[in-house]
Amino acid sequence: MPSSPSSRSATAKHASVNAALVSAPERSSVRGCCYTWMELSGVWATGPGYGVKILTIYNEMLAFAAERQRNALRLVAASPPAP
Repeated sequence: MPSSPSSRSATAKHASVNAALVSAPERSSVRGCCYTWMELSGVWATGPGYGVKILTIYNEMLAFAAERQRNALRLVAASPPAP
């Protein structure tokens, strides 16, 4: 059975969207320019310490999450057993 014009159009649109999703970033932008946060210094932001700032914030987030998890485990361990 031949496909309808609307199904061919939908297929073409789907292929176009897929091609856009997998295409490499344009060189005129900074998207995809750096593999590490440290490489963002001077590229994404003008400050030379940008990567360090990002890593500091990330480490603070990890420490906060770890502390919350430890506190939750303490609460579970200290709670009386269910009857």
